[in-house]
Amino acid sequence: MPPKGRWRFVVHYGDYREGYQVATLDYAIGVDGNRYQLKTEGRAAGLTALFYSGVLTQRSTGQISALGL
Repeated sequence: MPPKGRWRFVVHYGDYREGYQVATLDYAIGVDGNRYQLKTEGRAAGLTALFYSGVLTQRSTGQISALGL
């Protein structure tokens, strides 16, 4: 299990060195004892933002065990 915190990822189409960014993903992970909460928010970026707007949100909560989430 990764430590609690926040991370931002940049999503590219094809080779990232070409710089065609299509989205950003923000992850927030919280841990309280043997419980976790994961929230992901995705937003279109670059030219993709001309066709898609808004935020795609996903949440996951549950228990942490020896087998993982």
